Amino acid sequence: MKKTIVYMALFVAGLSFTACKENKTETDITEADVPVAVKDAFTAKYPAAAEVKWEKETEGAKVCYEAEFKVENKEKEAFFDEAGAFIKEE
Repeated sequence: MKKTIVYMALFVAGLSFTACKENKTETDITEADVPVAVKDAFTAKYPAAAEVKWEKETEGAKVCYEAEFKVENKEKEAFFDEAGAFIKEE
């Protein structure tokens, strides 16, 4: 009986996570489509960035911009909000 309850709980949790991800969209965009505040913040933080590619990520009302780029031959990703505030780096 306990196993059944645990399995049901895991199943419901899995459905919840899937439902949350359905609201997220990622769109490739050009540099011209990136807000000036985001480009300025990116350039200030990563002046040596090369081969920059941009994505706009929307999850509900939240929008952020992801830059995929290379610095010293290492691939990186940086995330900024619409106002240009740095969120994180991967």
